[in-house]
Amino acid sequence: MRTNITLALSKLTMYRLLALLRNVIEMFTGNALFAASPFTIAQMEAKHAEYDAAIAAANEGGVSQRKNRDKITNEVKDMLRIQADFVRSVCNGDAA
Repeated sequence: MRTNITLALSKLTMYRLLALLRNVIEMFTGNALFAASPFTIAQMEAKHAEYDAAIAAANEGGVSQRKNRDKITNEVKDMLRIQADFVRSVCNGDAA
């Protein structure tokens, strides 16, 4: 039976999305199988830091900070979708 990755990103709160991105970074770090991923660890780390700062700014700020946070939320979701598609293609359904 082929294993698939279920994302359900629309159901995640911004904090859970941030935690998922952190988990993906940890799983990709040092994993030779995914060395050629579409995003480098540094790019994912930078997006994580940017998103974390945007969440904090939106909590303290106004409409423009919330719009920026929402924009970065969509960027993070896109990044995670692309990474998931890459993992699907490399693993070809093998859960291990």
